[in-house]
Order: sequence, then structure tokens, then C-alpha cells
Amino acid sequence: MNRIDLAFRGDQKLLSIYFSAGHPNLDDTVTIIKALQFSGVDMIEIGLPFSDPLADGPTIQKSSTKALRNGMRTEKLFQQLENIRNEIDIPLVLMGYFNPMMQYGIERFCQKCESIGIDGLIIPDLPVEIYHEKYKSLFDQYGLYNMFLITPQTPEDRIRYIDDVSNGFIYMVSSASVTGAKSEFGETQAKYFNRIANMKLKTPQVVGFGISNSATYQAATKYSRGAIIGSAFIKFLDKKVIGKVIFGNAIFAYPGIQSYHPNPESWFAKKGGGPVVDMGPYYLTALVNLLGPAKEVLSQSEKGKEKRVIGIGPKKGKKFKVMCPTTYFSTIKFLNGTVIRLTLSFDVISHLRNHIELYGDKGSMIVPDPNMFGGSVLISKKLGSTWKNFKTNKMTLGKINIKSQSSRANESPTNANYRGVGLSEMIKAIQTKKIHKCNGDLSLHVLSIIDSIHKSARKRKKQKISYLCKRPTIFTKQEIKSIIR
Repeated sequence: MNRIDLAFRGDQKLLSIYFSAGHPNLDDTVTIIKALQFSGVDMIEIGLPFSDPLADGPTIQKSSTKALRNGMRTEKLFQQLENIRNEIDIPLVLMGYFNPMMQYGIERFCQKCESIGIDGLIIPDLPVEIYHEKYKSLFDQYGLYNMFLITPQTPEDRIRYIDDVSNGFIYMVSSASVTGAKSEFGETQAKYFNRIANMKLKTPQVVGFGISNSATYQAATKYSRGAIIGSAFIKFLDKKVIGKVIFGNAIFAYPGIQSYHPNPESWFAKKGGGPVVDMGPYYLTALVNLLGPAKEVLSQSEKGKEKRVIGIGPKKGKKFKVMCPTTYFSTIKFLNGTVIRLTLSFDVISHLRNHIELYGDKGSMIVPDPNMFGGSVLISKKLGSTWKNFKTNKMTLGKINIKSQSSRANESPTNANYRGVGLSEMIKAIQTKKIHKCNGDLSLHVLSIIDSIHKSARKRKKQKISYLCKRPTIFTKQEIKSIIR
């Protein structure tokens, strides 16, 4: 069965993302596809750049032009996608104009699509009649679906004909204009969506053109099975605050828990102890939320002291033996290509390093403490410039609710503890039969990273992360309101 058919099983609304292959950089294609799948996208449309994209708005035209200048061509795209099905299982659709396909050779093009695992094509300038008469049998031979566009001006008899000929889905253009993001849909679009819904077509409809935010997505999917975001996503790629995150540093380092824990021995046991188990889940979960899933890790470890002294409780003054490493230095590579240097230690009295720093090709960012949560996001985009302070205390989940300051090194003077939000969101998700954000897949992925850190340090070899997950989605304001009273 074609993956597009599988995607339309059930009643859920689909989200499809369009981007131009080779944009913003020539070799970004696979990275973007991986990031989209692990972010929870249901389907991906890969745009084959063309020099004369008549139906495309200025944003997509600009991205297409840049991709061509970068060196993107049909053969190059096929080379990039050669092994894509080793890691990607959601539907992949190529969208492009007919001329480059003819130049490549139609059957040769179809053969290549089948071999690399492309599920379908969208060819805006290929009339449905010509496709049906000349190419449908060829597309069927290679297991390719061809999706057609309809607009508010398309006559009903032609829509019925397209429905009869189509498989996969019908691309329902929201307006007769070129592509481009809109802030909202008006009455005209609503009537159009409703009219098509009342036709009871056999082929699912997916709305494209003008989907840019939650409001337009909700309006589009009220009457259809899904929506496609194109221009808005390309703008996002172009306007990342600090650009593409290339490297980063993260650190949690303090003297250990023996000074304030009455029974600290288990944290220094041979198996299962150490700072990776203590604070690793906080930092690694934060990094996965920021960057997506991790791919591999290389670590080394050290033991700072052979014995430690309990500093509190009935066993105060008692010495105990340290059985495990107490400092870990790890280099973690994420699927999006970012490399993070992570330090977790029970051997540091004090330090002045920031908890998490991310370095992009357009600037740098400092992220608040993932343990106590309070503080500011700091951004610098020019060499030698002052850091711009984005305070979190006005954000819904950043308002200060703890005034006491931790004695641990470099923690926030004020804190925002919203640990209960995760539990509330899980309960809400169970009630509404949805997948909660802090789900088992995320937990298993973080545990897999922890296990790989330990193995890498022990074996002195790079370790591949065995269990992956999708990047958790960001809380919307509506979601927060529904779980916080």
C-alpha cells in the first residue's frame, strides 16, 4: 500500500510541509526531512526548483532561485535522497513542473522515484486529461500517485473528473492567487471549503496556499483532511533567530549530593550512579526539545575522589567509597547536525559557565537553567555586541514562582518551577485520546542517550543512539490555558 494511503487512515488531520530542495543550503535537503519527521509532520512535499515557477509566490520563487544558484538539479536531488528510506517512513511527495521531468526522461524519472521511495508527484502544469491519456499507466507501473490541484474557480464537472482520475489526495488551492502565507481566511474561502466538502468526493482533500498559523490551519482542516504549509515554513528557515545551530555547550557541575543528602551512597554506586543519572535527564530532555533527537555520542569519564563524607543526618561524618566516575565529558551529535559538548560533574566547587549555550551561523543564544527553569534567554547576533535579554518572567510558563536561590553554582536567583505541567498535560492527553508531549518515546530516547554516554566512556568508543523519538511539539497558548487554571 502507498504510504499516502496509510497516512489518511483514521480521522486525524494531517500536516504536510513544503520546502524547496537545496534551500537554504544545497546539502540541507536530508537534514530538513529528518527534522520534519522527528517533529511530528505527517507528510513532506519536496519542491524541485524551476526557473519559471508560474504558480509560486515570491517566497517560494526566491527559495527556488536560491536553490538553483546553490546547484540544485534533478540528478542532485535524487543523489541526496538515495538512502532516505533508511531513516524516513512518512510519505514523500515531489512537487515540480513538467519541463525538468521531460528533460530527465519521464520513465527514467518515474523509475528513479520508485527506487528511492518517493510516494507521489504534484505537477501543477500537467493537465489532468494529458496525464490520464498518456502517463497514468506509467505512473501506476512505478507505484506513483499523481495529485491534482483544484481552485475556487474550478467547475464542478472538472472537479468530479479529477476525483475519478485521482489517487492519494486532491490538492485544494485556497485561492486563485499564487502561493503565500496569510494570517487568516475570509468568508469566501470558508464558503469554498464548505462547498467542496458537500460534494462528498471519494478522494481526500488537503488545503494548500495561505496556511501560516494555527488559525488558518484550523480553518482549512475544518472541512478537509489536512493542510500544507509552504511559504511560512520557508520564511521560518530563512529567519531563524541565530540561524542554523552548529555547535553548543552545556554544563551541570557542583561538588555532589553528599553535603545535603542523608543517604548519598547510591549516587556513587558502581552501576547506576554518577552525575549522568542525577542531572542528565534534565539537560538531555531540554536539548532534545531544542534540537530534536540525538544520533550518536562520544564520552570520557573521570573519578574526582576515592572517598566522600556524608555532611548531614544521622550518618554525618561517615566516609564512604566512590565506586563510579563522577565527571563525564560527552560530545553529542544530533540528527539535525548540531554538535553539543556536555559536561556533567560531581567534582566542581564553583563555575561561571552558562548552563546551555547554542552557537548558530547568525548568532549565539544562552538558554535558562533546565533544572530550576528561571532566568532569561540571551541572544547576541554581532561580534562584540551586548547580549539582548529576553526575560521569561512574562511568559506563561516562565513567571517566577520560587523566590529562594539555590546554593548550586550559577543557578538562577529566581526560579519558575512548572514540573506539574507535564503531569497535567498527560492527564489531558489521556482524556482527549492524544499523545502527550513527555511520552514514552521521549523518555526512552533520553534513557538511550544516558546509556550510550555510560557505554562510550566505558568502552572509549563512539556509540550510536539506539532508540529515537520525535521532537516534542511546542505548547500552544490554547493548550496551556486548558491545563493551567
